[in-house]
Amino acid sequence: MIRFSEHALKRAEERGVDPEQVELVIREPTKIIHVKFGRKAAFRQFDDEG
Repeated sequence: MIRFSEHALKRAEERGVDPEQVELVIREPTKIIHVKFGRKAAFRQFDDEG
């Protein structure tokens, strides 16, 4: 289960990103890179329907 903070939900809304898309990227990324402080960043391209 993935829980989102209020801050994360606000940022997703500002960016026009559905939290379900965020969950999909976390569970099934197409690319993962290593970033600062031992963290990882996950990526996935979505088709723009708009």
